[in-house]
Amino acid sequence: MDVFNEIVQTYDQYGAVAYQITDSALESPGSIGKKRILELCDLLIQYPQKFTINFNTRARGFCKEDRPLLDKMRKAGFLFALLGVESFDNNDLCFYNKRVTQADNIAALDLLFDCGFYIDCGFINLNPLSTAESIKTNYQFSKKYGFFYDYHFNTKLSIFYGSEMYVKIKDLGLLKDSYSYINTLEYHYLNPDAAHIAERLSCAN
Repeated sequence: MDVFNEIVQTYDQYGAVAYQITDSALESPGSIGKKRILELCDLLIQYPQKFTINFNTRARGFCKEDRPLLDKMRKAGFLFALLGVESFDNNDLCFYNKRVTQADNIAALDLLFDCGFYIDCGFINLNPLSTAESIKTNYQFSKKYGFFYDYHFNTKLSIFYGSEMYVKIKDLGLLKDSYSYINTLEYHYLNPDAAHIAERLSCAN
């Protein structure tokens, strides 16, 4: 297997024992991806040197039926998961076109924590259509799961020039004069309460 061979070669040459697999979702594509993970785990478990491996995954990437695979991953050295949560608010998730729900995110976090993984999450707390309620929801669930640090609450949606999101926010008249393809965070908030909260968060950072 190419990934395993690359790990072993890097270890032999540099002595490295910690690795980041940078696929956007380790388990993709579905059953084929999970079969590949299982094969990698078997090779890692059989190898005399033990490694630590970090990986990226999605909210619907693993389910309860994958518990034996996740347990084997921990045994093989998979330790840290970056989970693409993005938001705990369903309106935010719809706005981001994520095709997942708050319930999906919670189920994924509960499963991964229960299997013993350390978790961080890809997260966007603020966007031009944020509301006080969406920010409160993100705060409550972030606190519950231990994602309680300044930069997490100050994460903002980047509006990339020419994208579908750019057109949508421009049509709403929410782009600031200071917006550019470089300054992608320069926008107004549609909701005044959200604008006030975002300003207070930026001052606290």
